[in-house]
Amino acid sequence: MPNGDVWVSLLNVDPYNSPDNIEGVGSYFIVNNYGDTSFTTNIAYTYNDPLSSPLLSSTESPQTITLVERTANGEDITWNIACDQATVDGEVYSFEGCVEGFDKQYRLYKECLESAVETTDYPAGTIKALFVNTTIEASNNISNGADIYYKAGEHILLQNGFTTEEGGILLIEIGDCEN
Repeated sequence: MPNGDVWVSLLNVDPYNSPDNIEGVGSYFIVNNYGDTSFTTNIAYTYNDPLSSPLLSSTESPQTITLVERTANGEDITWNIACDQATVDGEVYSFEGCVEGFDKQYRLYKECLESAVETTDYPAGTIKALFVNTTIEASNNISNGADIYYKAGEHILLQNGFTTEEGGILLIEIGDCEN
């Protein structure tokens, strides 16, 4: 264990140089370790922000939530993905087995692109959500055991070559990223 204090600070403002193309989930926090930094352990973050509730779309599809990180005092525009899938239970977000260490800034977000052309095939076990403001054009394959969610503000076009195998799950929705 750290053999000293670990402080977590929740900030009720957007971070300097926030990640681009995101819908903020209202959660920005910094974790500082004032103890031993040479220890190793599995870290699980469970986060319940009393000032913001998870978006309905986040609760219904936790694969849409990403936890990004950068150094505790960093101001870079580059944020690295720490976890690309949350577990959401009521008001609580949980990330387990993908966060390494302390002394970092963290931000929960849901990416919202302007548009997307989806050509990546998704094998069994893939869980993915894609949110765009306008149009998704898909010509990919969703395999048995994959769980995919496409949400676009205007159009979702399933092109020639698009397939969803029996046992594959595809949820399609027309609506704004924020909802």
